[in-house]
Amino acid sequence: MSLRCGSVREGVQICREVGHRTLTRECAEILEQMKQFSDAAALYEAGAYYDKAAYLYIKLKNWAKIGELLPNISSPKIQLQYAKAKEQVRCNDLIIKESKTMKLRFSKQRFGKLNLKLVN
Repeated sequence: MSLRCGSVREGVQICREVGHRTLTRECAEILEQMKQFSDAAALYEAGAYYDKAAYLYIKLKNWAKIGELLPNISSPKIQLQYAKAKEQVRCNDLIIKESKTMKLRFSKQRFGKLNLKLVN
């Protein structure tokens, strides 16, 4: 009831104290509907609903947390999204390193794409 009344922290704390798996899932679903993705993902993880937790961590772009959960994730879709994101991060890091030697100026745009311009 605390969750629906707006007391998210109190509701999450009560849910963790009780520790019942089904209750944890239901509380996480309520938080997800309230767009409290971070708390919902943590509760899904606590209840061992790793695929649901990973799905929310993808929405939050918390790749480090997904990396921790990866051995427990059974969904190939989530594993593929994680692999693509890691590949993109590696490519961006490589471009940034090379831009220094090639005298390129870069700026990261709103959607994570890189703009490269030759510096004279």
